[in-house]
Amino acid sequence: MTVGETPFTHDASALAAYVLPANKELDMVFHFELMDVDSPMEGSQLVPLIKKSWKLEELREIIVRWQLYKREQGFWNA
Repeated sequence: MTVGETPFTHDASALAAYVLPANKELDMVFHFELMDVDSPMEGSQLVPLIKKSWKLEELREIIVRWQLYKREQGFWNA
């Protein structure tokens, strides 16, 4: 089993090339988007270590999106 860590990569489609079983690369990835739920954006960049208020719905949206992304094709995140 092979696992990749993908900090700062919040685009599941960018990771699909590595994780989809047909590509025979990684078995799963750890994504860290949940770690950034409380980081503000400055333009298109996240500003880590600066606190931003967040709502439970934001957390839920991230979890649901990652859990459902290409599930039927075998995409597996941890």
